[in-house]
Amino acid sequence: MWVKAPGLQTAKEPAIYLSNLRCRRFLYSELTTDHFMTQPHFLKQTFCVLAGFLCFDGASLLQAGKPIEQARNVENSRSPEHARGFSLMTGDVAPSSPGDQDLGEQRLLKSEEKERPFILVGDIAGYATNNVALTENGTHKDQFIVGQIAASYQPKIAENLLAEITFRQAFIRYHQFTELNFDSQDMGAGLTYLAPSLGNIAFYGRYNYNRLLDAREENEIFTNHALTIGLQKAFVLSRAHYFYAGYASQFSIGHPPAAERNEHGAFAGYHVNLTRALQADLFYRIAWFDYAQGGRADLNQTVTSSIQYYFTKWLYAYASALFAFNDSNREILDYKVFSPAVGVNATLKF
Repeated sequence: MWVKAPGLQTAKEPAIYLSNLRCRRFLYSELTTDHFMTQPHFLKQTFCVLAGFLCFDGASLLQAGKPIEQARNVENSRSPEHARGFSLMTGDVAPSSPGDQDLGEQRLLKSEEKERPFILVGDIAGYATNNVALTENGTHKDQFIVGQIAASYQPKIAENLLAEITFRQAFIRYHQFTELNFDSQDMGAGLTYLAPSLGNIAFYGRYNYNRLLDAREENEIFTNHALTIGLQKAFVLSRAHYFYAGYASQFSIGHPPAAERNEHGAFAGYHVNLTRALQADLFYRIAWFDYAQGGRADLNQTVTSSIQYYFTKWLYAYASALFAFNDSNREILDYKVFSPAVGVNATLKF
């Protein structure tokens, strides 16, 4: 049971949200910021639930990055392997697509396959949300489009050691609340080590720089430096399905500081190949968000389900659904959100 901060209002009227648009907002914050590319279901879903900052008394920001949260929600809805850019479902380390780290599930390369460390990704998806402002009351629905292109280099630099460098450009455009439109730029790099002596636990670390720009004036509205460290264990049930679990912490330095926070969370996921062309994923994460200013702390939970149909090895369509629940010690920042999506992804490896 959270202790609510005294004296805070609860957004009960749509007018409160509209007035928030006059305040400086932060529309995205690392949606994977690390890898929003290849696997659409996780990263992007989190990436796409943005909103504006709530302002009270015409000045103070009580919420550091609602949109950032939302974007992060989608980001957090994917497995850390997505955040790393590749998957470790067996004892092998295999490169995958750039967007994997942020969103999706990656496939391992067979040992006899030639390594293809260079990856280009293009993705476009349509989203809907029942809570565009991430508020507890007075919620509003909207739809938006997310498009992105990415380039990644993921070499296997030693036995059981994989590196990754990724660049990504994304845009988010809303149907109704166009004031929330923004562009996102990411640059990141990381290492993952698979430890056979420790039951094939994967240890990883990754740095990511995220920059958000207002879509109308191209003004910089948010920048963030994030360092993520974590571990993950995969449990292979058969060639057709597996599940995994792990823990990750992210330490950030952001500007403006009101949006800065550290994250500490545990996660679990399940992947299944239903047919040669059809795959499905289920992912859950619970995390503690510790904000740098205002004494704010949140307990956040995300559940994401997705299904992908592969037309070829490099082209697939997908559908996904994100459920997020946020319980803050600031009552005004509690929220629940549901966001379904459909999209198409093209990933070339060479």
